[in-house]
Amino acid sequence: ATVIIALTASVFEEQRQTILSIGCDDFMRKPFQESAIFEKLAQYLGVRYVY
Repeated sequence: ATVIIALTASVFEEQRQTILSIGCDDFMRKPFQESAIFEKLAQYLGVRYVY
């Protein structure tokens, strides 16, 4: 299944609940660090990065 990770500038908890209730699997608040998005991708895709 396709994983949907929402990116939002909202800091309100009610927005988080709305995002998850409409079908998103997870969300991240902006601004985010590059490492944080790679962690989410690894979590949902089961990948391991080799540098």
